[in-house]
Amino acid sequence: MTLQTRALYDGREFATAKDALFALSRALTVDMRTRLPPIVAASLQRYLKRVATIVATRNSRGYPGGTTGSSLSQRSGSAVRSIHDSVKVEQGATLQSIRGYIGGNFYLRTHEFGAVIRATRSQYLTIPLPAALDSRGVPLRRSARMWANTFIANSRAGNLLIFQKQPGGGIIPLYVLKREVRIPPRLGMSLTLDQYALEFLQDVLKNVRAEFGV
Repeated sequence: MTLQTRALYDGREFATAKDALFALSRALTVDMRTRLPPIVAASLQRYLKRVATIVATRNSRGYPGGTTGSSLSQRSGSAVRSIHDSVKVEQGATLQSIRGYIGGNFYLRTHEFGAVIRATRSQYLTIPLPAALDSRGVPLRRSARMWANTFIANSRAGNLLIFQKQPGGGIIPLYVLKREVRIPPRLGMSLTLDQYALEFLQDVLKNVRAEFGV
């Protein structure tokens, strides 16, 4: 990721935080430059951990109220844990060799950027309805085929549903069948990275000045 936040250093304005960091590096002596990567790597670690905490917290509210236009409900909790666990910083001998990583479970990419999911192995996708979910919003069965006494019919609204026959003669809807589903971008990781990029740069400058007095 290239930090696009405009930054000030030594009375000059730079188009990106990265440019400001390299300008700072050029202002240091050779000995100082060799001691700079650990300082930047430590700031990068703090920055990514903060972003992970903010993103995880925003997407940790209970089902179904946590699902909004800009957040997801927490279900099993594995996605939130994966965001925290994904933070990693690789430090090399130069600024160019420092690498920071943040992500999470593979399916979070869909929630970050949005996607259209289409049925490929069968004619329809099976989208679980509330009766097929537990209180956290986790499916009660791994597959619609695992439910007994089911049949397919159109609802009054015209949607194709999988229903289950109840012992007393009633029926409950379990799944809606769709040929494709559009997933909107909700996770907000990229936006949060951009939002706190300037604070990352300020943290680097503060610690460099404390270390070298520049």
